[in-house]
Amino acid sequence: AASVSRLSERVVRVMGMNPGPMTLTGTNTYLVGSGKKRILIDTGEGNEKYIPNLVSAMKVHQCEALQMIILTHYHHDHIGGVHSVLKTFGDDIPVYKMTKNQDEVDAEMMMVEEMKKAAAQKQAQKQKREQYQQQQQVQNNPTNHPTKNNERKTNSNSTECLADFKTIPNGMIFETDGATLEAVYTPGHTSDHMALLLKEEKSIFSGDCVLGTGTTVVGDLPSYMKSLNRLLDLDAKTLYPGHGPVVHRPGDKIREYINHRNKRESQILDFLKAGSGTSLDIVKGVYKGLSEKLHPAAERNVIQHLLKLKDEGRATEKQGTWRLVTSSSSL
Repeated sequence: AASVSRLSERVVRVMGMNPGPMTLTGTNTYLVGSGKKRILIDTGEGNEKYIPNLVSAMKVHQCEALQMIILTHYHHDHIGGVHSVLKTFGDDIPVYKMTKNQDEVDAEMMMVEEMKKAAAQKQAQKQKREQYQQQQQVQNNPTNHPTKNNERKTNSNSTECLADFKTIPNGMIFETDGATLEAVYTPGHTSDHMALLLKEEKSIFSGDCVLGTGTTVVGDLPSYMKSLNRLLDLDAKTLYPGHGPVVHRPGDKIREYINHRNKRESQILDFLKAGSGTSLDIVKGVYKGLSEKLHPAAERNVIQHLLKLKDEGRATEKQGTWRLVTSSSSL
């Protein structure tokens, strides 16, 4: 995707410059409005290339200042750039976001740490293989000495607590020149997730509730399914996601998401009909061909399905092993 794209007369997409397995082509941030001051939706994760990209986008599209920042949810790839944006454009810019559940944040950080650990282990194995290959080369040809690998410098940006954000109630209206946004509470991906309806276009900024491609991680399945139906009821003409390309037939995409979750539940039930297993066993059995580094995210979704089945009295868990509830076991 181009680093900056005009999507309509009111919407300019500014890429967060942070592509990756979980972020696809990167986080989509959006300048909304047609005047000299506009609304910025999301801020990326704080990549050093983002601010120059945002400055360039504002200059090209004749935006002189930011009226406010609205955050769809607390995940780092959406709020991580807040501080650099405020530092660049003014500390007095108001920042709006719905409140979050701290227990959920703690669980999220644990999942992130697991994914980092898995990635580190994979990197360590790769380095061992490379070192072995270099040693073999030296032994076979003593005149050739391996070049020293420069250690990659990583920017470990931890998710910071935003103490000064302004709380958004469901249905809150935001106005700027040329655009009117309405907050639509859509929990499920996270407890604080919010979509925004652009009334002039009847389009939706969907954050991570619905992506442009692929599916999203679910934190609370019953809430998420309700949110999908809430977005479906809006009958939008266009959907601007937090990641991936613009969706021009939102109804079809949202129904696809609903059908996907129902299909995934059927696959999990089929797995449990064949026997018991842990949530990770189910991931390996159901998500065929999925990269191991994405297993923690997939496992989180599987756990949400299992908890739903447990609440419905259809599955039970003991010491991490899940099985179906049979008529005999429920007596």
